[in-house]
Amino acid sequence: GVAVEQLAQIDDALLATANGLLDALRGLEPVHPLAADVVWLRFVAGLSLDHASQALGIAPRTVSKHWNFARAWIRRDMERRHGPLRPALDEPL
Repeated sequence: GVAVEQLAQIDDALLATANGLLDALRGLEPVHPLAADVVWLRFVAGLSLDHASQALGIAPRTVSKHWNFARAWIRRDMERRHGPLRPALDEPL
């Protein structure tokens, strides 16, 4: 029915977004390895800024700067590849 088709579209959209994010993150790694590490720790491992700073041995403020840089870089990369992101994906990670 309609509900099943809508769920399938949502699943496809989420998968495309996840794949786009991973592609962008892989592109970030050679450009700015530390920012990519911050993303892996924050987004993938779910660490807070403080815990990520402890894991990396750098100040929380420095982690925050790399996090902000990485978010902007990934967003630009995803928009370049896939077009404008939907507003729901515009929320802070």
